[in-house]
Amino acid sequence: MNTQLKGTNFRAFVPALRTLRGDAALERTIELLPPDLGGTLRVNGFVTSGWYPTESFAAIHEAAQRACNEGPELSREIGREAVKLDFSSGVYRLITLSLAPETLFRWGPRVVALYYDRGRIVIEESLVGRAMARFEGFTGFRRSVWEDLIGGTLGLLELAGAKNIVTRVLSGGQDGDSNMGVSARWST
Repeated sequence: MNTQLKGTNFRAFVPALRTLRGDAALERTIELLPPDLGGTLRVNGFVTSGWYPTESFAAIHEAAQRACNEGPELSREIGREAVKLDFSSGVYRLITLSLAPETLFRWGPRVVALYYDRGRIVIEESLVGRAMARFEGFTGFRRSVWEDLIGGTLGLLELAGAKNIVTRVLSGGQDGDSNMGVSARWST
């Protein structure tokens, strides 16, 4: 069975795309989707606590890429913006303000469990200015979903004060891969 994503991922997509590319891009994205999925996205009708198929999330990302004439880097931007919007207020904002980026990175396993019903993250290194992790068991992922996940990680690191972040996919992270190794370096 493929990994499912929490409705929070879907609900955050709408304001993130709107912020990054505007209402027209969101409307074009909706038009490129199957009617049921596009209709739900139009009214942002995903239930925050619900679980939804990875395939649907990938379809939304890939429709946005086509609508904007862009590639997978757009999914990374959307993931980054979505997390920044999601974590910019309330208790999450207090957490990101009070923790160093490397400490927040070590929280990865707990954060991932909030958004995905299966899969795990193994933190291989988390030091001042650099970290490395393996994502394992994320079945059904496509590159657009991996890019969204990387973007979300970037957003969290930025909220914790990281600057000049450079990431590198070390392994996996492509269509059909259930695993990905990634490293990040930053300054503060």
